Amino acid sequence: MLQKTESVRVPLALNDVVTTTIGLVSNDALLHGVSIEFSPASALPVVNGDAVQIQQVILNLLTNAIAAASGSRVRHVAVWTKVVAPHVEIGVHVSGPGIAAADLEHLFEPFFTTKQEGLGMGLAISRAFVEAHGGRVLVDNGVGGGATSRVHLRTDLPPATG
Repeated sequence: MLQKTESVRVPLALNDVVTTTIGLVSNDALLHGVSIEFSPASALPVVNGDAVQIQQVILNLLTNAIAAASGSRVRHVAVWTKVVAPHVEIGVHVSGPGIAAADLEHLFEPFFTTKQEGLGMGLAISRAFVEAHGGRVLVDNGVGGGATSRVHLRTDLPPATG
């Protein structure tokens, strides 16, 4: 997964990519007693991107969320897509205590990990993939608990006004 290959940009149906990726982690979620709920937006605009890279980003976020939820009393991961013009957002919210404030600023640094068996490369690679697509990754703690990761990928939509 870490070898350098040429990025291939194609039109992506993000809801389908997310659904497929949830399928890839469903056994892991089941083994850890974690439920995953996906709320896809209807009629998402097309995002041009490298399907493998975007799927790797989603896979990393889901794997992290399952690991975090498995240590929590309430073991739930909510996933959604929505339009935040000129972006499409892929969101992942995990129940639990959230991320320690001191760790939030280091999450995307290579080799930083809060997992005993972690390498600390997943979020750094994910951020690089998303930024190569003209997007960004945001992670924060929820007001009511838990942590939320958001991936914003560019579309051809004009920016929202208001």
